[in-house]
Amino acid sequence: AGGYNSALGRYTLSSNTGEYNSALGANALRNKTSGNYNTAAGYYAGYGVGGISYGNALFGAYAGQGIGTGGSNTLVGYNAGGGISTGSANIVLGANTSPYSNTGSYQLNIGNALWGDVGSGLGYANKIGINIASPTTNFGVSGTTYLSGITGIGAAPNASYALYVGGDAYSTGTWGTSDARFKDNVQTLAGLLAKVDQLRPVTFTWKKDSFAAKANEGEQIGVIAQEVEAVFPDLVKTGADGYKAVAYDKLSVVLLGAVKELKAENDSLKAHNTALDARLKALECKVTPGSC
Repeated sequence: AGGYNSALGRYTLSSNTGEYNSALGANALRNKTSGNYNTAAGYYAGYGVGGISYGNALFGAYAGQGIGTGGSNTLVGYNAGGGISTGSANIVLGANTSPYSNTGSYQLNIGNALWGDVGSGLGYANKIGINIASPTTNFGVSGTTYLSGITGIGAAPNASYALYVGGDAYSTGTWGTSDARFKDNVQTLAGLLAKVDQLRPVTFTWKKDSFAAKANEGEQIGVIAQEVEAVFPDLVKTGADGYKAVAYDKLSVVLLGAVKELKAENDSLKAHNTALDARLKALECKVTPGSC
């Protein structure tokens, strides 16, 4: 028999020969034939199938009841990790919750909602998934997601923007709120063609010293924020850091208005030319009656 063990309850630690184990509750750690530094509290907690196990913390009825040689597991809740047999260093919280693999290690499961690997047990180390039992990315979410506050992806959050992305973003579709029921003081933009003519389309590369995140992306196409601001100040925002950004999506609305103005001018010229052609034809008829 081992030493320095504490047991309270029928058949607790009845087969264990290890040391520094604590068991509370009937049949807690009952079949542990060896192993040290295990703590179990609850009916059948860590009941075990025999073998060596070290450093498990098991709280709740049937928590970790099947652990054989696994160690350093933290299992909290009714039947939490009840199917684990040889896995180690797993963290399981919640009733009737288990890790993705009962023989794997370094797994995380909180309430069957937050999953992950906090080590290197299953090959996707340091990856967390919400409603994803086996996450394959550093952070994944399945289902509806709500983020409150300022968020940064690929870069530190910027207080001037709810979402700040460092790098390229890819989407198969985007939508913006535009329902007339949300809008007051609607005015049609006018005089856009002359203003658009003042804008300068450019090619450029990002400065490596001031914009390292973009430095390796090669030649870019766009506009200069300061130049746009001089013509369309509403399309430029100055962040808390002093750097300016252009609302490229709104710039397309300006270009739409300019195209409509250009079409109106073209339609007017076509009508004028049609009238001139008619007058010319009438003059030809008078000069050469036989030609009409």
